[in-house]
Amino acid sequence: MITRISGAVLFMVFACIFSVQAQTTASRTLTGHGGETSPAVVNLQEDEGAWSFFLDEQNQVYFIDFESLPVTLSEVLVKDLKGKVRFRDDVATLPVNTIYELSYSDLSPGVYDVELHSYTKILKRRIIVH
Repeated sequence: MITRISGAVLFMVFACIFSVQAQTTASRTLTGHGGETSPAVVNLQEDEGAWSFFLDEQNQVYFIDFESLPVTLSEVLVKDLKGKVRFRDDVATLPVNTIYELSYSDLSPGVYDVELHSYTKILKRRIIVH
């Protein structure tokens, strides 16, 4: 009876050790050197969310279909290539089936990155304003 209990306890100890190692490895992929968690950046040109952006050139508006995205969004940002934020909107309270209208009529001609922030990912799409 003692060997059965010892074997079961030993098995549970090893299972806990492997579980902690797996969690530590997964945690390292999502954290920076300082230990803080940073969201993964996903390029929408290559990801499944690429079809969630629709351009209306005539009215200078991008329509973003939140429902077709793989995450729930918290914030929309537009940055220039130097990283300066040109537009920011808190969208955490909007419904998940929102069709968001992002007007680019106030932006000067150039290349910009649209970042759709969730709590776990940043979905990124590069746009060109003419």
